[in-house]
Amino acid sequence: MAMFTQRMIVSRATLVVAALLGAAPLRAQDLSFRAAVGPAIPADGTAERLHPGPAAMISFETRVNRAWSLRWDGEWSLLTGRSFPAGRQPDLRAIGASLNGLRRFSATPVTPYLLLGVGAYRLQRVGAPTRRSRWNVAVQAGFGIEDGLWDRVAPFLEVRGMMHLTDYASAEFTPSVYCPILIGVRIW
Repeated sequence: MAMFTQRMIVSRATLVVAALLGAAPLRAQDLSFRAAVGPAIPADGTAERLHPGPAAMISFETRVNRAWSLRWDGEWSLLTGRSFPAGRQPDLRAIGASLNGLRRFSATPVTPYLLLGVGAYRLQRVGAPTRRSRWNVAVQAGFGIEDGLWDRVAPFLEVRGMMHLTDYASAEFTPSVYCPILIGVRIW
């Protein structure tokens, strides 16, 4: 049985390596990879209980045509809790994935774009008494600008509004809202 498992692993690894070596460059496939970091700034009722914190994103994007793309994002953010006379609000960690539509507005090296998407996120209060985490739906909309400075690398700046359809962060029967402001690079 162990020999069969080892052969399966070796054969799958060989197929993956062969696929990667024989694959066309990402640009030829209209695929790109993004990585970005920046602050997440709470808004609305969320801002009354939480301070800004760090955010990070990795994503894969596929071009549908010159103007439209689909982008799959993996995101993480941590909003830090405010101190109140009755005690400190726990930090809020969000981790999840989203599918976004991206609309570009020019084919020049400096390209503005809009995005709209929906995703599933897990919210967790860090430092609070043990409680189960909650999965919820989040919608987001935003804009960005990227600059094709180099042949295969384009730096970008993106600002989004993200609304989690839960009051888990605000505790006021209003959606949890924050705005990630991300600086990163797109590689293809």
